Amino acid sequence: MSTSQQLAAFNYNVPSPLVWNPVKTANFTAVAGNAYPTNTSSSSITATLPLSPKAGDTVQFVDYAGTWSTNNVTVNSNGKKINSNLTTYGLASNRGTVSFVYVDETQGWIISAGYFPPVN
Repeated sequence: MSTSQQLAAFNYNVPSPLVWNPVKTANFTAVAGNAYPTNTSSSSITATLPLSPKAGDTVQFVDYAGTWSTNNVTVNSNGKKINSNLTTYGLASNRGTVSFVYVDETQGWIISAGYFPPVN
């Protein structure tokens, strides 16, 4: 059995690369399969996750200007859970990057990867 047949048997789709967007400097609604550099040097930003996600949908946020600790990004769950809780999620580490992947209604969006540089 080939690898693709094995993956198909488990109903697994290999994710496509994320589409990089222009730098965001104001509130926006994210689209699954996209990555967003966010520049909060002027003000905080609210990024709203997709309304009707499917299992495996991924969204990534990157601190473009190294200013998340001054003006953070609030991730609005759009009525879904984040890490199994109905809540917003704050991104506040300079030069951080965070990927969210949607699992299901019970767990919601899970942080699947992240980089938070050490504090000097």
